[in-house]
Amino acid sequence: MQQTSKYQFKLIEGTDDFSPTPLNDNMEKVEEQLETMEESLTAVTADLGAGNYNCRMAFGTYIGTGTHGESSPNVIQVGFTPVLIMVGTIEPSGLYWPTLVMRPMTAGIIGGGYSIPFTWSDYSVQWYSESASMQLNEKGKTYVYVVLGY
Repeated sequence: MQQTSKYQFKLIEGTDDFSPTPLNDNMEKVEEQLETMEESLTAVTADLGAGNYNCRMAFGTYIGTGTHGESSPNVIQVGFTPVLIMVGTIEPSGLYWPTLVMRPMTAGIIGGGYSIPFTWSDYSVQWYSESASMQLNEKGKTYVYVVLGY
């Protein structure tokens, strides 16, 4: 009787007499492997953050297009639930962070105390304003963002 290379399962050959013993032995090995996997998953989930979520982060840049308004919002898509966003511009003197918004806030304060609406979804955050500069979308300007979530 041959065996598999990794788990040493018994391979029944056509010339072997039928016996439940090799099948039972194989199932015992399967159960041992499943138990090991279950223990590993238990250890992994024990390391998860509060509420069983780990902090995730996305960051990047975008070039402003000059569009603005409720029908042309800025949208940052991420593969997780966003809870905090920082958006800023790259200025000649360095990086400038004009806005920081945390879920469930629905308004962000842009320079000079100007408030703009933010909308949160399961995998994105978006905002708009009645001017491209207040929407952080001036044509040709480079913006940077960091999104934290779970």
